[in-house]
Amino acid sequence: MLLPSSGRMADSSGSWDARRILHFTTCDTGGVPLAIRSLVDASPALEHYVLAPGGDFGTNCRDVFATGSGATSCVRALRQAVARTRPDLIHAHSSRAGVISRVIPNRVPVVYQPHALAFERGAFGLGTRLAARSVEWALARRTAAFVALSQHEADMISHLCNGARVGVVPNIPTRLPRAGSSVAALQEAPFRVVMAGRIAPQKWPEIFAMTAEVARCRGLPVEFRWIGDGDVALRHLLEKAGVAVTGWCNTNAVFAEMESASVYLHCSRYEGFPLAPLDAMAAGLPVIGTPIPALTELGVPTFREPEALLAEVLELCANLTYRQASLDRNGSILSQRTAHHLAEAVGRVYQEALR
Repeated sequence: MLLPSSGRMADSSGSWDARRILHFTTCDTGGVPLAIRSLVDASPALEHYVLAPGGDFGTNCRDVFATGSGATSCVRALRQAVARTRPDLIHAHSSRAGVISRVIPNRVPVVYQPHALAFERGAFGLGTRLAARSVEWALARRTAAFVALSQHEADMISHLCNGARVGVVPNIPTRLPRAGSSVAALQEAPFRVVMAGRIAPQKWPEIFAMTAEVARCRGLPVEFRWIGDGDVALRHLLEKAGVAVTGWCNTNAVFAEMESASVYLHCSRYEGFPLAPLDAMAAGLPVIGTPIPALTELGVPTFREPEALLAEVLELCANLTYRQASLDRNGSILSQRTAHHLAEAVGRVYQEALR
């Protein structure tokens, strides 16, 4: 059952059905901790507690409990956190936390947000995806409600478990849009193309490297820069193609890198909904990518071939009208992805989870 897209998160007195939320994740890097912080910041009327390996979850977070890396330590930490906070709901973020929170005996309703379904096409090999799908199907009956990050993800969950409560909750940028970001400007060579994220198979660094290699072989004045770090072999592949790799950066440094770029190119084999393209839009960058549903649903230009990606980069840097149209699209997208939209959408999911 897809939850309605309109409604109020609280009654006329401002009170919530759910007051105390325990967010649980085993992720210590990437977009999941940032997404949790955005949710906490967007809904200060709730009591938010977080169980995670670490991270800064903002001033609205009442307390943060640490969890280890092993399954046994995670189970123990979750039980202790539940006993200490007595939550109305557990909001499990990512697959591992989703499994743990729904497997252990627990009377607290669980809202499960995969942040990327493990059985998504392109995620893993066929055998692993079938196993992941079986696990998710078995645990769906123990799930009070699901949070999807796109309509595509909501449809996949609904097909997995007919009758499941599913709400689409938008990711939002981690920064407010830069003032004047809607004003386009012709770029001067060399053009700079950036991508932000973990260097991992999921992020498809190979196509980023191939695009850089095509530009280098043609002698074009285009620089490629990867903001982040990760797999050593894949980092070497990027650097061999002439891509500059920054290593891990804090959020301020990531935003500064984006603001100095010409185009943001998001490469991925599969995603729930990546935060980095939204941050790039907030930084005033045209955004293109590979064809994942999260981007195609927004109308972002996507391509599978390095030559086509490079051609789009050059057009965005040299054609003022085309660049302005891209930035206008960004403004329309961001206007529907604010803290207010996030709080209303997740509020509806929480209310349905308690029914």
